[in-house]
Amino acid sequence: MYSRSALTKLKAILIIDVLIVAVAAGVYFYLQAEGLIVGAPKAAEFTVADFTINPLEAEVFEPVLVTVNVTNIGGEQGIYMANLTINDLLEENQTILLSAGESALVEFTVIKEAEATYTAEIGGLSGSFNVKAPPPTASKIALSKLIVNPYEVWPNETVTAMVTATNQGEELDSLLVRLMVDDSLVDYRRIELTAKETAALEFAFNATTEGKHTVKVNALPGTFTVVPTGYHTLIVRYSGGGSDPSPFTLNGERVTMPYTELLPVGEYTVTVPSPYTTETAVFEFEYWSNGDTSTTTTLNLESRLIFVATYTLISGYASCPSLFYWNGTDYVYVTEVSNAGWLGYIDYIDENGDIVFGGGNPWDTIKLDANQGCDSFTEVG
Repeated sequence: MYSRSALTKLKAILIIDVLIVAVAAGVYFYLQAEGLIVGAPKAAEFTVADFTINPLEAEVFEPVLVTVNVTNIGGEQGIYMANLTINDLLEENQTILLSAGESALVEFTVIKEAEATYTAEIGGLSGSFNVKAPPPTASKIALSKLIVNPYEVWPNETVTAMVTATNQGEELDSLLVRLMVDDSLVDYRRIELTAKETAALEFAFNATTEGKHTVKVNALPGTFTVVPTGYHTLIVRYSGGGSDPSPFTLNGERVTMPYTELLPVGEYTVTVPSPYTTETAVFEFEYWSNGDTSTTTTLNLESRLIFVATYTLISGYASCPSLFYWNGTDYVYVTEVSNAGWLGYIDYIDENGDIVFGGGNPWDTIKLDANQGCDSFTEVG
């Protein structure tokens, strides 16, 4: 056992230790308060609040905005992954970087094509919205004259889709206009026009995948093509030269029209024979589509180019006229028309260049480019 004096000494030592710890703690907290000692920062920690859905009721294909406010309540910078689920399925996510104490509004645009009630959730906060069919009274605003320009682009180059909107009604009206590329929604806007008002609408977009792509602005269809960077399509056609392939040379190489090839951009020299003889006729060259009347001319391939050689029938007989359709940018060769009566059955040429027969209202322009012995140049619109 400890003696009384030993216990007294032990108590004194303990009291002194407590006093030392207390003084040290006081000094530590004082220095920390003065900013002379900085403790380890608290890790990033996030809270979500102010979950909103607007509007709560929308039409099919009409955008719904889902938003939430995210705050970093921790002491360090951190990354937050905001996951939006619709009916318990992941719809979209966004990654945001927030400094300590920083807040950010995270927005998602949701578009649904089916009528239903949908539940949206972000970070444990949720709400519902309803998607319904458009009202039975259709808008009096009509869209027309879709032009996709340019028709041929390189990857990531800008393409524009232009349409004309006209309010055919007698009062103010609105219409949701949607741009679809390859059946995917790319852009949208709601327009409002007064009675009889007409407005031009333009959408800008791009595509990365090479090949032919479809475009729709509401029900109006169109196409464009993405080709390798540094290349464009050269199309060489003839008009008034009969239905047989027509020979020509391209940079000295013998080829025939109709000719379509993807070539490097640059200058090319084309030459046609004159006169040009087939089994049934003799033709004489008149001019190129650039206005040059020489049988040899130079063209600069900087974009998709349709180059046409025009001939005149000087003896014999041949089919006529040549049939083209207007794609919104230029005339595209379709075929030689060998029977004049055949034209009476043509209704219009669709966006793929196919001839449609029967009644109806043509929406394209048909160009009939005739040689001698046939009707003169005609446009049917």
